[in-house]
Amino acid sequence: MSRYRFSEFIKEVETEKDIFGNTSGDWQKYGWLGYDKPLETYFIQLDKDEDYPTVWYGIKWLEIKSPYVLTALIEKLFDCGIQFNQEIIDALIDERNDNYQEIEIIERLKEWDNRYREQMFTFQEEYIKAGFVENVVVL
Repeated sequence: MSRYRFSEFIKEVETEKDIFGNTSGDWQKYGWLGYDKPLETYFIQLDKDEDYPTVWYGIKWLEIKSPYVLTALIEKLFDCGIQFNQEIIDALIDERNDNYQEIEIIERLKEWDNRYREQMFTFQEEYIKAGFVENVVVL
């Protein structure tokens, strides 16, 4: 599983807060993203709480299949365009592709990457709200 600091992935954020009220400083200090091999998904989380992440997407199998969907999600969270570190995007793609042996699967994933890179990806409001974790009881 790869894990990159949010501050390494984002070159600049124009807004001070995400749509949930977390500051860009919180994300710079406590934000993580990467690829989870067992779940075959990309993830992003804001881990400023010691018990459970405050914001967490990519917790289900195949939830986020392309790093370009991940970048669109981050732009939605901050409600602005953002410049991303392409080297990390490329590393995330390589890690995901290394997870598969079948060339047909890798080619299909490359098609998704190309499509998501070229067109805006939209999210249902319920999906966005589901990533904001509040009042979690940890047993």
